[in-house]
Amino acid sequence: MPVVAADETTCSDKPLIAGDFDSNLTYLWEHSGEKTRTVNIREDGIYKVKITNQFGCSKTRTIKVNGPCNTRIFAPDIFTPNSDGENDVFKLFILGGVQVRLDIYNRWGSIIYSEENAAPQWDGKFKGEACQTGNYPDILKYRPLNNDSVYEFRGVVMVQR
Repeated sequence: MPVVAADETTCSDKPLIAGDFDSNLTYLWEHSGEKTRTVNIREDGIYKVKITNQFGCSKTRTIKVNGPCNTRIFAPDIFTPNSDGENDVFKLFILGGVQVRLDIYNRWGSIIYSEENAAPQWDGKFKGEACQTGNYPDILKYRPLNNDSVYEFRGVVMVQR
């Protein structure tokens, strides 16, 4: 029987590798029919590769892909809360993690908005009144998919009226 690496769980930002390079092995990926040692994937899921040695003996290795390797946060740097239906709220987008809390501060460091949930969004108001045009620091607390720790992403958003 061929000697193959143990089944594993990995992330989607890198190629899947069937195992050690050995010129006497052949590979067959079930999901695509590819016969290469490595494959690039785009979706989370379970991937199986059949590894066969020169004697025709085979083993199947399973690789579970569970989200991106690193959490990515996309934060707009400006929004226009003028009720025209476009860019009326400030919200961040996260890939490979879950939003926990969003805080927005005024220029004196006081919190003017705070929300704890998986999709917080600020409408550019403080106590029901429109905030002035200007820059507002923000802190997003988030949890990566593969980790229970909470991290911070700091930025600044401009309110343009």
